[in-house]
Amino acid sequence: MKVDEWIQTNRTSYKLNYLNLNLKYDLACVCIENYDKRNSLYKVLSHMDFITLSLMSKNRYLILFEKGTFKKSKEIGEFYFKKIRFTNEIYSNCIVQLLINQIAGDKNLNIGFNKTPLLYISKPEWERKRLDQRYALEVKLDWKRNLIVRVVTFTKAKENEHNAFYFWNDKRGLMQRSDFCQDDSLYKIKNPYSNNNIDFVDLGSLEKYENSKLGVINFVVNALQKYFEDFFIEKLKIKKFPIEKQCFPGRGTKSQRDIFDYFNGASINIFLKGDDENNIKLMNFFKEYNDNLLENVNITFSNKPSKELNIQILRDVRKDKKAKEDYIIGSSDEVIQHITPDGFGKLRNGELNYSSNKSEFVTTLYNLAIKEEINSKKLKLISKDLIQITSKYEYFWVNWLKKNEAIVYIVKMTVDSVGNLTFIDKKIDLNNLNMDDELSEICGSLFNGNNQKKKYFFDNIECVIRSNGNLFMILRGSEQVIPFQDEIHQRVKKSDINSVLSKKKVINDLKFLKNDSESEEYISKANEIIVYIKGLKKSYLTIGEIHDELKNHRETSFRNKLVRNICRDLENRFDYTFNNSVRQKEPYSLFPGFKGMGFTRMDGELYYYVGDINSLKENISRTIRLRRIVFVNGEDIDEFANIFDDLSGLMRVQYIRNGQYTVIPFPVKYMREYFDLWRRRNQIF
Repeated sequence: MKVDEWIQTNRTSYKLNYLNLNLKYDLACVCIENYDKRNSLYKVLSHMDFITLSLMSKNRYLILFEKGTFKKSKEIGEFYFKKIRFTNEIYSNCIVQLLINQIAGDKNLNIGFNKTPLLYISKPEWERKRLDQRYALEVKLDWKRNLIVRVVTFTKAKENEHNAFYFWNDKRGLMQRSDFCQDDSLYKIKNPYSNNNIDFVDLGSLEKYENSKLGVINFVVNALQKYFEDFFIEKLKIKKFPIEKQCFPGRGTKSQRDIFDYFNGASINIFLKGDDENNIKLMNFFKEYNDNLLENVNITFSNKPSKELNIQILRDVRKDKKAKEDYIIGSSDEVIQHITPDGFGKLRNGELNYSSNKSEFVTTLYNLAIKEEINSKKLKLISKDLIQITSKYEYFWVNWLKKNEAIVYIVKMTVDSVGNLTFIDKKIDLNNLNMDDELSEICGSLFNGNNQKKKYFFDNIECVIRSNGNLFMILRGSEQVIPFQDEIHQRVKKSDINSVLSKKKVINDLKFLKNDSESEEYISKANEIIVYIKGLKKSYLTIGEIHDELKNHRETSFRNKLVRNICRDLENRFDYTFNNSVRQKEPYSLFPGFKGMGFTRMDGELYYYVGDINSLKENISRTIRLRRIVFVNGEDIDEFANIFDDLSGLMRVQYIRNGQYTVIPFPVKYMREYFDLWRRRNQIF
């Protein structure tokens, strides 16, 4: 199978060497009665000499000691520390976490003690001084052996707060428990402000790559192989899986023009209540720019909703606690889309930063159109062909109403061959399932048929679809698509803009390539590059400087295929290049799964991925998450293969996600909107 027919995920494979682990370390297990005893345990641990610890379950910990320092089980304070051996009866991910926790955040440092149950890597620049925050990448191996990195924010504690437990160990580049080191600047895991983000991958330079999530994943995997080789019979590595089927559909058939045509000749009433200053500013913006925003649409302005189509301007009380909640639901003949100065108006520090560009208004119009379609029970935004595909299936969406009482809300959506919508919904008590109607039977099949006794099960259900009488669930999880991180690191290193080269070496290397080629065009282009480099004044230059010089001349632009070939040969022969080849498709892509759609089987389980529709960018902010497919009556790979083409069509309705593919079928958007209207009308929050 070709390289690009495999997908790499954050699922790892390894085999532990328990004999060597027992020869090197002592291991203990300690249990606490309840979660509230956790801090008491840490106080006891603060006076003990150990390497690190990991969490086996909510109330059980593994404690790792140097060999010979914990010889027998004993009571310490109110806790009983039981000496145990490394065996396959212990969850292997908990053992590997003990090794991960010893890794330093700085690549130049050796492993060391880290008396914190997880690894929190925090680079010096990962701080927001104005907000008294530091942020870190939490590195964790879950029970499915998925290697997960996620951003965690630490906010500096106030003087009267006693629940701050972390400090920044600047020498090791880690956030660690403060029980083990008294420090004036203590932090707690909390982020009351905006999110702190770290790019999934940044290819701009070697430093940027190493500081991205993918760079940290690569660093951790290599560190495990470097420092803990003796404890693995089979070293830990990122797993690859064969792609069963893939497709690369183009954009959906609907463009921005379609939404303006949809409202052609209609009347839209924009209204607000009250005298909030920012609401009035946003209303005035619409009054000033409404001719530019909408053509052939009658815009009116008022202080109350009208029949049919409305846009209400109101404050987001989640972002401003002082703002008044003026949310109007509307009657059955009033369709209302809501926008806020905080979101649409981009309110920052008391100032609105809205734009008069039509594209900024497109999402609002599409959401209004979706609500109008739900209200009229008629699909009109999608093509007739897609309506036919949509009508082949039945769609269900489940959401908690009262998790502690096991009460859920379920809605069913169907579409007929001409686009007529039908919704059926019900509140269901999972503890008292009567199975007297279709929706109760569906919940019973999901809850009991899969033996899912834990209440968080429904949290992971994105959608349920019925196809030819077979029910299957789309589940979210921790699985992610991982590009070929080690090869990416090597290529980024070869093109690092900060690497210094002597001009003499570069010229000699280009002459070597020129003399080794039989192509007159290749030789001529190499001579052109040599001329430009000879003209540079400095004897030593960075790769970035040479890159910029070549890019600025039409003859040596990297758009030229010969220039790219020469750079590729420099990379292969001399381990440096002026043109980063990471995003090139030939001879194969380093980012399988980041474009198009496809599905695979991971350790016997069925997953699909939805990549991007656009070309790869230099920096990618988010990873591609896989969704698991579970047939209620057992896996059915043939059934899913047959409906995958239809499913891909249901995930390329561009108005749902601003021109991008969606990761779940578009009917979910309609069911969520239907639920939101039901929830507000029934005052369920």
